[in-house]
Amino acid sequence: MIDKLIRETRSFRSFEKVKISKEELEEVIEIARYSGSARNAQCIRYILISDEKVCNQVFPHTKWAGFINWNPTKEESPVAYILMLNEKK
Repeated sequence: MIDKLIRETRSFRSFEKVKISKEELEEVIEIARYSGSARNAQCIRYILISDEKVCNQVFPHTKWAGFINWNPTKEESPVAYILMLNEKK
């Protein structure tokens, strides 16, 4: 099953304006928590952003498709973000 998922997954660089519930975003984070981390330190922290106003503030600071000069338009921008942060001690 995982091999099928990996083979069929492609990079998404433009998005449809379909709302994602907070519960769906939290489920993604819950699954991510089970993945490994260096020295099992669990130092990654997450911030879920789905508020349209905040997403619009985040979008101008994103960079997409690093090897080509392209970014999605505002109309193609994500409706939610999951920010990953590294906890500093």
